[in-house]
Amino acid sequence: MSTTAFKFDASKDVDESGSTNNGERAERANRTRKAYGRDCRYNAADLKEDYAITDIVSDLGHLADREGKDFEQLIDQALRCWRDER
Repeated sequence: MSTTAFKFDASKDVDESGSTNNGERAERANRTRKAYGRDCRYNAADLKEDYAITDIVSDLGHLADREGKDFEQLIDQALRCWRDER
């Protein structure tokens, strides 16, 4: 893990089409987190805690298991994509 401080750049656009940026990606994920929270009956404070995000990720692991997908490989791919987009 990197020890260098990272500053989020909402305007960073790595999509050559120019159709989305990191701010839009983060907001899309936030809407997903809120919808997931409603389904799980989380309160507003729960949604702001780290476990709301980890709960989504771990449940995606269960979905991958059910569908016969290699979750660790998917996570590795997602991490590479996220690092490239940072």
